[in-house]
Amino acid sequence: MVFRDFRALSRIKFGVSCEVARNPETKNMSEFWESKFKDEQTSWGFEPSDSAILIKNFFLEEGVKDILIPGIGYGRNAKIFYDNRINVSETFTDMNPVTFIIIIVIISIILFAWIRRRNSGWKVPKEPFPKDWRIILIREVAFYNSLSEEEKDRFEFKVHEFLLNCRITGIETTVEAIDKVLIASSAVIPIFEFGDWKYSNIHEVLLYPSMFNEKFDTEGPDRSILGMVGTGYMEGKMILSQQALKHGFKNESDKTNTAIHEFVHLIDKTDGSIDGIPSLLLEKQYSIPWIDLINKKIDEIYDGVSEINPYGGTNRAEFFSVVSEYFFERPKLLEKNHPELYNLLERVFRQNMSSRRLSKKKEMIRRNSPCPCNSGDKFKNCCGNGHYGGVLNGSSPKH
Repeated sequence: MVFRDFRALSRIKFGVSCEVARNPETKNMSEFWESKFKDEQTSWGFEPSDSAILIKNFFLEEGVKDILIPGIGYGRNAKIFYDNRINVSETFTDMNPVTFIIIIVIISIILFAWIRRRNSGWKVPKEPFPKDWRIILIREVAFYNSLSEEEKDRFEFKVHEFLLNCRITGIETTVEAIDKVLIASSAVIPIFEFGDWKYSNIHEVLLYPSMFNEKFDTEGPDRSILGMVGTGYMEGKMILSQQALKHGFKNESDKTNTAIHEFVHLIDKTDGSIDGIPSLLLEKQYSIPWIDLINKKIDEIYDGVSEINPYGGTNRAEFFSVVSEYFFERPKLLEKNHPELYNLLERVFRQNMSSRRLSKKKEMIRRNSPCPCNSGDKFKNCCGNGHYGGVLNGSSPKH
């Protein structure tokens, strides 16, 4: 019925357009209406439109007595409803009180059901944190090792939660446990102090073996992209280079971490745009100082007087992600070289990174060594139980 109504409406609109086109003396729509009013003393006439008649008939068949049509007025298309005892309101406040209450209740029920369904889709960890994942964190993630025991538990929960709600898919490569843990860690590190944070704008990370190009090709020329936050038909997805992912956690001194870089873009995007101004994280009084400082630092990059990665000079969005890498990888150096920038990033992420001791466990873990998870048990009887051989050699278990 709705489809037929729109067809009727379309016929009326096309009729006007065709009439203008067929009349050689009418040059434009303005002249058409002036001519029509001059000849007929009306613009539309006194009879209701075909679509209004169709809709009226439909409402009568369905027993509808109260309707809301914003801006309906009292013209020819309104009269047909009034004549058939259908109450027409231009606003909610004009409606019959009982009808108004019913509409509000229905809208509330629909909204509640939508929110409940959306939240019910979010999974939280119910099983203990996998022991082999903990070993990966200890060996590979310096941020994790800088945390207190309580903070480590919280970090593990967030890593686990992220992986329950975001797929990691390998494209021409095999996804290993270390890949999953490093991706999740990259997501958690920037929002670690935001207790209720949920990445609602991502549901899958595509892991490519190495660099790719704008067409997502993994072979051929122009392959220079290490990571990307999807838009358009790729909305809700992120692409990462497996090689760059592991390099970001292996090299502790280069001030770069591709995965953290992309997740900061994702955080930046939560306010609607990737523009380098994280409105949801940055208090309003610091927004202008932040923008001014970004512009100043970008100018320094262009002038060749800054050791910040030149890619940060691309635009504000890239600058924000680049200096966030710097903040989480080399916080003490950032505080020394760019104290004002460091202080503002502290406010953005609510973390005093310069006070953390960032290091990874590098000592050899043997069968009878104390388990690095601080359980008090031997490694072979705890996290190394069943698969310690691979970890003893310094490699992470594959699953």
